[in-house]
Amino acid sequence: MLIFMFNELIAQFSSKLNISKSLDYVDQVKTDSIISFYTNQNGQTGVIRDSKKNIVFDVFDKDLKKNHTQIIERHKKETIVGDLFFGNEIRVFTEYAIRKNERILYCHIFNIEDYKHSQVIVYETVIGGRQALYSEMKDHQIAFTLSNDGQYLAIASDNLDKNDDSFLVRVFHSNTLEEVYTNTFLDNSVNYFELQDLAISNSGVVYSLGKLYLNGRSEKKGGEANYTYILNKVDKGVNKALSVEMDDLHVETMAISLMENQIHLLGLFSEKNVSKVKGGCSFLVNLETFSITSNLRADLPIEVFEEIYGTERAHRKQKKELSNFNIDYLLTDNSGNTYILAEEFYMTGSYSSGALMGAVGGGSSVPHYDDILVLKFKSSGDLEWGRGLFKRSNEHSYNAFLKNGSVHIILNSGKDLLEKEDGRTKISKGWLESSALYNFTFSKEGLESNHKILDYEEGYRYLPQLGTYHNNKFIMMSSGKKRKHFAILD
Repeated sequence: MLIFMFNELIAQFSSKLNISKSLDYVDQVKTDSIISFYTNQNGQTGVIRDSKKNIVFDVFDKDLKKNHTQIIERHKKETIVGDLFFGNEIRVFTEYAIRKNERILYCHIFNIEDYKHSQVIVYETVIGGRQALYSEMKDHQIAFTLSNDGQYLAIASDNLDKNDDSFLVRVFHSNTLEEVYTNTFLDNSVNYFELQDLAISNSGVVYSLGKLYLNGRSEKKGGEANYTYILNKVDKGVNKALSVEMDDLHVETMAISLMENQIHLLGLFSEKNVSKVKGGCSFLVNLETFSITSNLRADLPIEVFEEIYGTERAHRKQKKELSNFNIDYLLTDNSGNTYILAEEFYMTGSYSSGALMGAVGGGSSVPHYDDILVLKFKSSGDLEWGRGLFKRSNEHSYNAFLKNGSVHIILNSGKDLLEKEDGRTKISKGWLESSALYNFTFSKEGLESNHKILDYEEGYRYLPQLGTYHNNKFIMMSSGKKRKHFAILD
């Protein structure tokens, strides 16, 4: 019995995932710009890609054998602004500038089972003659979200008026795209609102979360807070706003975890400025009373700093706090526990002199996608544990999902992980080092393990950051210009 129980415990926390590969196929359109990637209940996979003049629709069977490719020509001034999945359909939303001040929001519907494509008009609108396209406006905001049961679709967009930052919310039946209601929030607000997250309940109530800036559109010098967080509740004929009091906290971004009778607002806070991270914060909102019932915060555990910086520097770094972490994933399990995954991102400049005599050198910006932070919040809002991954990379190349109660992080790294003398494991790729695909796993108790899934052969690698997790399987595409294939992890 003891042996059986031990084996069961090991099985419950096994970081290993089995990998299988599809056959290679020749790509008709040479583009790696993937818009959407979705697998239905029957195991069929649809891939939507973007090229300069077309939208490309590919369909693969349950064995990932390519069955269909369809190329849809789009208008010159038609721009992709969002996408959603529903049943057997991938829905891609595009904005078309039909005239100088007229805009149409289209929905391209791609059916994975019968390969059919259709295009419908979601709505038309008129904007000011001098207003630019959504895609060309740096500060324009538009968000799409689907209810958990898939019945309702919500679209929120600002009004494109520099003197009024209100938002228009449209709610539709997902299946028919028939409009249910239209409403606004932040009516006639002269302050800039930065929309950070949008959610819709199974009853069709929309919740938006974001920063309402007190002055201007950015933080004060030195990173001092210049905003208040606002949670908006929008329904047919209902418009309510709830201020989320931060006290002395600085919070760069927050996200919504919508549950049956309450909302979890989760973020990373600092006591120094908005670019820093000292710990995790959680606000519980009762949906019936629309009031905050719990306000919790907790410092990052020392283990996070030990795993990223080593034991000798951990306490010193803890006092300085982490920097430049952005929330990438918010994962919620069946028990109401929520996991935050955030990656460190920043830019540096480089300069290279001319190779030939008299040649002029040039500068460039270098992106850094470094350490990963993993936090688990219990359904009560308490921070249960936090872990860190010591990583160095110049591209965003990881994905995360929950499987059997564990968090899996799939990423590309060098062929061999570097074991430092202080006990840390460094995830990076050397200049001449070949690449490999890894899986880092955290159990529900916060235990970490890792294993190498495979070493890459010359000429290709997988793109886990563009993969999808569905029906207990993670699917991703290989890179390459001519021949490509898929891989399944289960």
